[in-house]
Amino acid sequence: MSEGLNSYIFDFSRKSTREFFHKMIVTEIGFIYKSGYRIVTACKDNKVLGVALLKDNRRVALAKRIRLLLQRIPVLTQILLKVRLRRAISVMKAIAAPESIKGNYTTLFALAVHPDFQNMGIGKMLLSKIHQENETDLTSCGTYLFTIDEKNRLLYQRVGYRTVETKRGGELTIYHMFRNNFTDKLVKQ
Repeated sequence: MSEGLNSYIFDFSRKSTREFFHKMIVTEIGFIYKSGYRIVTACKDNKVLGVALLKDNRRVALAKRIRLLLQRIPVLTQILLKVRLRRAISVMKAIAAPESIKGNYTTLFALAVHPDFQNMGIGKMLLSKIHQENETDLTSCGTYLFTIDEKNRLLYQRVGYRTVETKRGGELTIYHMFRNNFTDKLVKQ
């Protein structure tokens, strides 16, 4: 999820929300790892400068999905207490992947670069690595993401993504973007 989207649905002016959000992120990283997400990192001198979280849209076995969901219930319950529920509901449908994207693809779930290392090409380097890996996967037609940030939308366009759908969620404009793996598999317009 993007930083702007989180700021829209959580009230970070409250210290308890900020503390909870930090704990939630740590828990979610464990969930992401157990769920089979790929994690791509950019490191230097044993420091993580940037990270990308990716998920293939292939189906996970029902038993595994249920087990992972049950493990998340305590965090999900706390989220309901901290989230601005009306805002969260308003964006839920809007952040769902467009039905126009067919076949197997990778979702870029998150891309983050430490503030001290932004504007140094690390985000582009992470994207380049992701694209190299995805283009070798003959079963995947491309990479999907969504963003609410216009600056990020322009960055993604420069590296080959195109906006396949724009949706409104509450006060937010959500850009759904896709980058083909340069195969004969196409996204329906």
